[in-house]
Amino acid sequence: MPSLPSELQSVRLRPSTYLFPVNLDTLGAYMYGFYAGRGEPEVMAEFQQFLSERLGRYRNIVWPQALQRMRASGEGRPVPDEGSETEPGPIEEAFSLLELFLLDRDCDS
Repeated sequence: MPSLPSELQSVRLRPSTYLFPVNLDTLGAYMYGFYAGRGEPEVMAEFQQFLSERLGRYRNIVWPQALQRMRASGEGRPVPDEGSETEPGPIEEAFSLLELFLLDRDCDS
């Protein structure tokens, strides 16, 4: 069973259908709303914690901003941008990290 909910898989496959503008801030707002609507707001708080532990910094800013700063500084394994307006590189990277987090979370349960 995939760890990423099917609704988010759809966003991952066609971000421009669900997000405007297509960027990390809009994706973050979408995901916060998605999990809050499911009655699971703690998922995004736990993802924030996971990301800040993985990066070893950015504990006091929301995860979309942390990813933007990480990419700007060249930390981690940045995915190359595939277009400056839609940022499919950062969007895919965010989904990959979320999926990794969810798999890790499922294993701990």
